Amino acid sequence: MSLDAGFLAIFEPYVNAYREWCSLAGTLTSYPTGEPVAVALRHTLVHDEPQRKGAHEAKWDAAMFEQGFDNWYLACSAGLFPWSTSIEVLGAVVASRFLLPNKGLLAPFFNAHDRAHLAALKATLVYQIQAWLYAHQSTCAYAYMVQTRMRTSRLVVTAEGYLGTAPPMARVGDGAVLVAGLALPMVVREDEGKGVASLVGPAYVHGMMDGERWPEEEGELEWITLS
Repeated sequence: MSLDAGFLAIFEPYVNAYREWCSLAGTLTSYPTGEPVAVALRHTLVHDEPQRKGAHEAKWDAAMFEQGFDNWYLACSAGLFPWSTSIEVLGAVVASRFLLPNKGLLAPFFNAHDRAHLAALKATLVYQIQAWLYAHQSTCAYAYMVQTRMRTSRLVVTAEGYLGTAPPMARVGDGAVLVAGLALPMVVREDEGKGVASLVGPAYVHGMMDGERWPEEEGELEWITLS
């Protein structure tokens, strides 16, 4: 998409997706592994790959990873839950510029219409959230990782309450299965009445990636036939 498309056209789809993911995770009151749901969401959205190189080849360490997510979640969940930051507070903080040492980074995304109506643009939730995400290196880095990892994935919740990501063509009713010899869980779709299943694609399911759900006895494994 061209930068001349305008600020809202560029960032609104991202912000809407972020808020949908926060809302979906908010339907869980606990997580099967015992972790806070927010921690599971933090790892799921980046497929549990926090180690990366950032600006000036800085180490993307655990503290930056956590801080980046915390700031990301604070902004993207604004007004969604009774315990979340209110939209009014988010707007007031952004308007104060207290969190915007790098506010000039957003300027390239303004087209002629945006620049002519800048006050109205800055009053939108999309601008307020995106400005917050650009405020600090760790927050911006986490948001960038989310964009990269989730570009071809969709956030899902399993029937057991696990958060995961699946291919875009996945739909309600598909199953996530662990397959012997494969490193990633697979999303499969049963063909009712045929006794076979079709392969949808690989998945990330937080809490099922390191053998936690693999049965101790081989007798507990089941055969499936893929069409």
